[in-house]
Amino acid sequence: KYIRNTLSGNFGGFLTIGLVSAFTRYLPMLPIQIFISNLLTDLPLLSMSGDNVDSEVLKSPRHNILNKTIKFAAIFGIISTVFDLIFFYLVRNQIAENIQTQWFLLSVLTEIVIIFSLRTRKSLISAYTRPSKQLVQLGIFSILIALALGIFGLPGVFTGLSLTSLLFIILVTGVYFLFTEVIKQPLIRLLKL
Repeated sequence: KYIRNTLSGNFGGFLTIGLVSAFTRYLPMLPIQIFISNLLTDLPLLSMSGDNVDSEVLKSPRHNILNKTIKFAAIFGIISTVFDLIFFYLVRNQIAENIQTQWFLLSVLTEIVIIFSLRTRKSLISAYTRPSKQLVQLGIFSILIALALGIFGLPGVFTGLSLTSLLFIILVTGVYFLFTEVIKQPLIRLLKL
C-alpha cells in the first residue's frame, strides 16, 4: 500500500512539474513548498504499516506484484497530471505566487485523499475497510496544516488565498477523489492486483 501510494503521488507530481515548467516562466512550486508538501503527505503514509487491511487480502499469500504496482501507480500518476494540467489552465491568468500556493494546497489535499482511496481495494460505497486511528489522525493533521498555510500564508513561501480559491481547490480535490474511486476497481481487475 505504501509503495502504491508513494509512487502514484510522486509520479504525477514530477510529471506535472516537468510539463508545466516547460511552458511557464515560473516554477510551478517552490523547492521549500515541495519539501513541506512531501513532509505533510508522508506523515499519514508512515502509519500505513499499522493500517487495517481488507480481509480477502489476508486469505492467501500475495505474489510479487511490483510490475503491476508500477503500472497501477503510473496510470494514477497520469490521471493526477491531467487534473493538475486542467488546474494550471484554469488559473493561468493569476500571479505566480498565488498559483504556487494553490497548487501546493491541491497537491497535499489530493495526495492525502488518494491515500484513503488506494489503501483498500474496496469502494467507499461498498463494505469499506475502516482506516486505522493513526492514519485518520495524521491525515487530518496534515490537511489542517496545509489549509492553515493556504489561508494565512507564510511570507516568502505562501500567499493567503481567497475563499473562492480555497473552495475551488476543495472542489477539484473532491472531483479527483470521486474519479479515483470510480476507476480504482476496474483498474485493479484489469491489472489483476
